[in-house]
Amino acid sequence: MYAQYPDAEITQVEDYTKPYPKKYPDPEYDLWGSEFTLVNPEEFPILSYKDFEHSVTKEYFKDPMAAMLETMSRIGKGENCWFQIFVQPTGKAWQEHVREKAAELTAELVESRASDTRPFPMLHKGETDLVEAVYNKSKKNGFKCKIRIMYLAKKTNYNAKRVQYGMVGAMKQFGRDDSNGIKPLYSATGVTGHYLFKDFQKNLRKSALFVAYQNRSGSRGGPKFVLNVEELATIWHFPVSHAVRAPSLAQVSAKRGEAPGVLPLETEFEEEVPVEVEAAPQTTRDLRRARSARTTRQPRHDIGGGKAAHTHDTHAAPSDHDAHGDDSEHLPDAHEVPAVSRAPHGAPPPNLPVV
Repeated sequence: MYAQYPDAEITQVEDYTKPYPKKYPDPEYDLWGSEFTLVNPEEFPILSYKDFEHSVTKEYFKDPMAAMLETMSRIGKGENCWFQIFVQPTGKAWQEHVREKAAELTAELVESRASDTRPFPMLHKGETDLVEAVYNKSKKNGFKCKIRIMYLAKKTNYNAKRVQYGMVGAMKQFGRDDSNGIKPLYSATGVTGHYLFKDFQKNLRKSALFVAYQNRSGSRGGPKFVLNVEELATIWHFPVSHAVRAPSLAQVSAKRGEAPGVLPLETEFEEEVPVEVEAAPQTTRDLRRARSARTTRQPRHDIGGGKAAHTHDTHAAPSDHDAHGDDSEHLPDAHEVPAVSRAPHGAPPPNLPVV
């Protein structure tokens, strides 16, 4: 799903059939529905999405979902229109059977046109297209399928004909006169009755159809038939926005975006302590003050007798005379300069001026 539609959102929801009654007649609700089946044997394909494209430009696409969504958009409050496709994986045996059908069909068409003068007649384009369509169906993976449509509503709002004609017509557009199509299976699954006890037969079929729909049953109702992935994608897919113009069908204009990359993190980081950097002395007076402050903060290490003697030297602040006198007359003597501590090999001395 995400490989083909990376912006899709999948949300798990409750079964939408659970709030409604299973047995009929019901005092509040009524339903109509049926299963659908193929007109001809499953070897013959139905129309695919390629048949709904413009034959030249390939840009204009008449989405077959438009008719179905138009019918669904007309239902009102208290009404429900459900469409279900049961899909079951199958093996590869059906593909070989379809290829054999294509060869058999070719032989029948050639034999029907053969004569003494033309033992090997040419087939016209419609016949060759049919054989090619049958053969192409076997090229893609197939699934055993069932199709169910059901309309359920409160009796005060019940109008089955509003949905019945629209949904049956939407399924008939996949039909191809010389190949195959989809039709309702009224004889086995339709909510109809015949002859005696018609109402009892109708209610019995309504209950059976609802249970089969709710259980997503593959055994109840009519027989399963094979559709390949191309045929399934034609019947049900995400609607094409520029092709579906149902006025009552609202489209979500917003989508979920990605999280911004500047979100705060839950991990706590230790706050860095700002380091004060001393400016380099610019004049002799600044050099004297810097040396005085540095020797006040740091101990002087004198090396003697093989043992380090640690002494803390305290220097007073410069006097007023020093502060306002001539800098050249008050240069520091050699004994006033703090001794440079012996640092480990490779490390800079600790009293270097900081730039």
